[in-house]
Amino acid sequence: MENTTTGKIRIERGIVNGYKVLIVKYNDTCADSSISRKLTGTTSETGSGIFWTYDKEITFVYGDHRRTFDFADSLSFETDSARDIQTKLIERIRLVRGWVQSVDYTEDLEFEI
Repeated sequence: MENTTTGKIRIERGIVNGYKVLIVKYNDTCADSSISRKLTGTTSETGSGIFWTYDKEITFVYGDHRRTFDFADSLSFETDSARDIQTKLIERIRLVRGWVQSVDYTEDLEFEI
């Protein structure tokens, strides 16, 4: 699988005009499920995939296969430090990619009767 994790995460967070602001981007694109798929190689996921912050359990789909990951550390773009967010996202990507890579295999069977 091609290494597509090279990129920049940018998080804008705070209070503007009295309203909470939280914007997460990957290479200037809104960090959503499509970016999660690009980074992990999956075809579907719960919520926004690796960026999902509402639950530590996230289900990823790769073709006909699905697996639920129970990530040990919850992710908070609102309160975690940049280093913690980076560490957690890299770990999520590593785990999901590892699973995706373990799914595929091919066999070529040939015999005479």
